[in-house]
Amino acid sequence: MKSIPIIHLLSYILSSNSLIVPSYPQRAETRLELKRQTAVYDGSEFISLSSVLFQQLESTNNSDESIQPLMESVPSLQAGYITFVTGKLDDERVLGIQVSNHDDDAMSESSEVIPLEETYIYKSSKCPIPKGISDEDAISTAAASLSSVYCSYDFDSQGNLQGSRRKAVVLGGGDYACFIAKALDAFEVNTTMVTTRPMSLKDTPLNPLYQSNVEAMPPSVEEEDLGFSEALGKFDVVIDTLGDEANFDSVKYYEDGVDRVFGEMGVSEKLKRDNNCERYLSTLTASQKIVLREGILFARDPVLTYQKRIEKGGVVIVDKDDTEQEGAQCLPSPQNFGAFLSTLFEKNIVFPVDRNENGSHKNKEIFVKGCSFPDYAEVEIWPSSSATGANVRFGFPGIEELVVEAKMQEFMGPSRGKKLASKKKKANNVNPFVTEIESLEDVTLEIKNEERDAVLFVSAPYCKLCRTMNPMYTRMARISKEEKESPILFAKASSAGKEGKQLTFTFKIDSVPTFVLFRKGEMYGEPFGVAKLPSKKLDKAIANLESGKDWDAKIIGMEPQLRRTKLT
Repeated sequence: MKSIPIIHLLSYILSSNSLIVPSYPQRAETRLELKRQTAVYDGSEFISLSSVLFQQLESTNNSDESIQPLMESVPSLQAGYITFVTGKLDDERVLGIQVSNHDDDAMSESSEVIPLEETYIYKSSKCPIPKGISDEDAISTAAASLSSVYCSYDFDSQGNLQGSRRKAVVLGGGDYACFIAKALDAFEVNTTMVTTRPMSLKDTPLNPLYQSNVEAMPPSVEEEDLGFSEALGKFDVVIDTLGDEANFDSVKYYEDGVDRVFGEMGVSEKLKRDNNCERYLSTLTASQKIVLREGILFARDPVLTYQKRIEKGGVVIVDKDDTEQEGAQCLPSPQNFGAFLSTLFEKNIVFPVDRNENGSHKNKEIFVKGCSFPDYAEVEIWPSSSATGANVRFGFPGIEELVVEAKMQEFMGPSRGKKLASKKKKANNVNPFVTEIESLEDVTLEIKNEERDAVLFVSAPYCKLCRTMNPMYTRMARISKEEKESPILFAKASSAGKEGKQLTFTFKIDSVPTFVLFRKGEMYGEPFGVAKLPSKKLDKAIANLESGKDWDAKIIGMEPQLRRTKLT
């Protein structure tokens, strides 16, 4: 009999090539030494965790089976689980991750798994439990560290960080954030906690970070009015315990989650560009999102109802093709997790079982993280850019760009992202030199996701000047493409209709004709109007765009704009 495939594909292959197993694993008859608990990850935390684990599959295996998970749709519940077990192995207490849906005959011939009491665990997940740490606290620490500390970096088989970079940012000052910061410090990561909690910013014994190497700072540096990202400069990862600036809620396919974590779109793309940041992770749970949505006065009952429904184990998927049915994802085992966890235990970094905001899960077969009302208060007093009118916290890079994207997302709804761009076809685009843009979604697909340098001409059907400019604009596009062989995309959009109004609102356009420029998919400068074509103003802006120069605000005043038409 052939051996079982490598560790990271076991969960996937052993469930009949289905990512989603029929139910949460149920407790079997066990000996007194064996303890089994299933940790459920939900909300943005689930998307962050699953994105990292499925990225591991793709990066370590070249087979079609390793790529397939990324093409799967996310369960409508946005939740997944991993089962941790503790027991005795050769008279030593150990913790491991249980192999789901195992077959005893197959397991006995696999070098990737080992038996533990009546079950099997992944070999690389085995971790000795030191004296002084209870089984319950060991499981609690494993579950808490997996979705945050473990996902922040890559770890080798000895539990050491791979690579030389060692700088992390933790947003929030609650118990969980402090645990994450101290755990990163145990791996000699230069860690900064960004928080509004006064005690975390004081050098007193009451500070939860007292006598640690973790630095703490507020979201903005008052003297220079700098956000945390600008003040800190370069760093490797952001772990956000308070919010979800990546908009993980909108993720429908795992590949989109990977892009949002690893710097390919949204806030992680800005962090990668401006701060050389490789990952953005959110630990925001479904319970925390209920609190943010309902408010602190009305959230208690909905939160308790949700948590009880999850922890009773009644949420299952029986048909993986029925994406509307609520259910949870069986997550693959993480690489080298046992060695990683051993390092935490050796440094006495523990997240006690009673620290869960949902109450102690010491005697629960299935548990889910709760919500923190102090975290809600911290979010409420976190400074934001009130001028933008969008819910983007202060301190992140490219906040104006994030606001535009947030508005675009609000108008457009979820999208599959990059991979749909190649499938987008416009039957009515008869002009071979100018691309028709009909909506904000087209801006995303044709310009942003393709990282294009572009010129967008915004007009109105009742604007006489716009109609006069149309043939001249086409001529500009033709010369640029045929004679100059420029890669710049020339596009045109109308302000008419609901989608046109959404577009002009997003880009703050109140008159036409208006031109909006883009560099590598991001808005370059600000929209501006011209009164004629050819235009020295437009030519200058395009020349600066092509040459890589920064935006020159003086361009706006180069020509009069008296003939432009106000939008109705």
